Amino acid sequence: MARGRRWRFWGAGLDRIYPAQNENLARRIKKQGAVISEFPIGTRPYPENFPQRNRIISGLSRGVIVVEAQEQSGALITAGFATEQGREVFAVPSLSGSQFAAGSNKLIDDGAKAVQEIGEVLEEFPYLSFQRGTGEPIEKDPFEARILTSLEGHKEGKVIEILMKETKLSMAQLAASLMILETRGSVVRLPGNIYAKP
Repeated sequence: MARGRRWRFWGAGLDRIYPAQNENLARRIKKQGAVISEFPIGTRPYPENFPQRNRIISGLSRGVIVVEAQEQSGALITAGFATEQGREVFAVPSLSGSQFAAGSNKLIDDGAKAVQEIGEVLEEFPYLSFQRGTGEPIEKDPFEARILTSLEGHKEGKVIEILMKETKLSMAQLAASLMILETRGSVVRLPGNIYAKP
């Protein structure tokens, strides 16, 4: 697994590894990133769970890149959620006649940005840069910056309602940014739904 963080989004309860042969991979991800699911413990990986899971993937992303997609695929479902959530949608053009061309090319026809290299994606995110030699992104996200500024000098932390008022973020924007900051170790969640800098 490459250096950096990796997140895995479960279409089942966190105690259900799917496919089962991915158990070792799941353990490694837990050490270097996070495993996320909104399904209760014990929930089996039913097919209808995965579109619902894709909603979380797009919601916690800056943008979605579709490399290949058939006309009906999970990638297109995720891209659809991303559009509804105001995320950037990118697609890699495919050769006509390929079974994977229809979906990605239709996204481009519908307004997704056609990209062929990472530089074209990064142009859309001027606050995102990469530290040479590590491959790890150094993010200067405006939402996260507002949260960290609000928490600066408040060792006791702040409840989420105060953060929402001070940062002027919606609950969805605030919750997503707090989850990213918490995963990164930039904030900690205390009892009573209080967030603070460590």
